[in-house]
Amino acid sequence: MNSKWIDGNKKPVDKLTTFGTDKYKIGNELPDISFLTLDGEEKKIQDKGKAVFINWCNTGCAHCITEMPGLNSLVEDYVSHPGVLLLVIARNTSEETSKFLQRRDFDYMQFVNEMSTVGFFEPSYPKHFIIGKEGEIQFFAQGGSTEIYKELNY
Repeated sequence: MNSKWIDGNKKPVDKLTTFGTDKYKIGNELPDISFLTLDGEEKKIQDKGKAVFINWCNTGCAHCITEMPGLNSLVEDYVSHPGVLLLVIARNTSEETSKFLQRRDFDYMQFVNEMSTVGFFEPSYPKHFIIGKEGEIQFFAQGGSTEIYKELNY
């Protein structure tokens, strides 16, 4: 009997991968996941040699919107630092994200989900990560807060 599992993207898979409750544990290496620019170009998060701040959000998430002004202040703090990338990955299409950005300022580099990201980041918003220069999770927080930018400013 050849049974198939259905993954988070409703696609059949032969082998089910589970992360467990500690998939965001400090020190764990970020999985090899990708995301899309608003123009549809695929990128990888793993950019060894740089610290990467990641915000996982949804344009319809009230908590995600509430924390944007504070997160924008981080961009001001790190814009001239060549060893740091600040990016947001929205659980939306590029069209939805572009339309949202016409109404709201969010200064992080903007990306949208690629199917490989969904299984790792889901199911809640917002989530915040700092990925170290070697690809390891150095910081993780979830849930919206107007003060989250203070925790991320390291």
